[in-house]
Amino acid sequence: MGAHALALESGECYVAVAASQTEAVLTERVGTIIKRLIIFPTDPACGVVTLHDGKGTGNTDLFTWPGGVTTALLEELPIVLELGIRAVDTTGTLTSEGWCVTTGANLHVLAVVQKL
Repeated sequence: MGAHALALESGECYVAVAASQTEAVLTERVGTIIKRLIIFPTDPACGVVTLHDGKGTGNTDLFTWPGGVTTALLEELPIVLELGIRAVDTTGTLTSEGWCVTTGANLHVLAVVQKL
């Protein structure tokens, strides 16, 4: 498989998250934008990925990608999720008010975020 370049626009950066991480912080501020998540499965039976708006009690689970937990993936290809959404959680009970991600086993994630 050939090499692929990750093109970033002005003001964007990426954050890499390893497998089996709980609420790994991607950004720490309300208003930051998560542009995309790229999920790299390393096994057909890889775990789940959950994107959270905020970290800690009161965070919002925005979505969960099921991985190969119930049905094995056919291929171990990167999955690109184009998002373009802004962190808005203002519950006042969070330890971080930006974006967090929880990763399951046998995969890693690359998040592209818009810095403020």
